[in-house]
Amino acid sequence: MKQVNDSTLWSWCLTSLLVMMTATGPVRSQPSDRNSTLFAVYCSQYKGMNVEYLSRNINTTLSSLHRKLTVNRYATARSLLNRDSVWGLTSYRGYVSNADCLACFDYDAVQLRTCGFANGGYIFYDDCDIRYENYNFYTEVKVRTGELRCNNVSSSTQQAEF
Repeated sequence: MKQVNDSTLWSWCLTSLLVMMTATGPVRSQPSDRNSTLFAVYCSQYKGMNVEYLSRNINTTLSSLHRKLTVNRYATARSLLNRDSVWGLTSYRGYVSNADCLACFDYDAVQLRTCGFANGGYIFYDDCDIRYENYNFYTEVKVRTGELRCNNVSSSTQQAEF
């Protein structure tokens, strides 16, 4: 049996370690396939007074929130055109990368579109959240509840607030 000297053994170990490190790829906090856990979703039962203005204000507010998220972990925005004003708020958790935050926001914004022309709504995932209302809610402590989820199971009783 051929003997291996120490320097050859160390070279082989170091090479193996480097190959393993480069093959594993970077670890990300949130997968791009959106396996994030949904905590709560709510759509107001009330519609805006003018669908065209409300839709325009929601779009403007969401666009502004997205733009602000590129530099902060949270953002507020508002669009006050005409009578269907919209205030928005979004945030993401500190362990989420900026790229994943924006992907999470984009996904949440699409999900909020299921609210149609409701004058308020929110969606909370474990990594990020968005809320919009037709009034300035920034100083509120209470949030209306919609569908609450725990371990991917909907709550059977609806609470008035949490």
